[in-house]
Amino acid sequence: MYQTDVLDWDETDAAEGALPPAQMVINIVSNDVLQLTVSKTALDVFKNLSQVGRSAALKTLLSS
Repeated sequence: MYQTDVLDWDETDAAEGALPPAQMVINIVSNDVLQLTVSKTALDVFKNLSQVGRSAALKTLLSS
């Protein structure tokens, strides 16, 4: 599996096994240094969400 650019994804990519573009993206940008603390629990939640999302995307691709 590989991820394609949002603007370039089409049905040909789906046939080749590419995952569709993400529906939501978290993008953090700052001109200053950010001190960001992420707990292990938050990382686990992000990991679980990504696994569920990947599984759903694969089911969608395989069912079409």
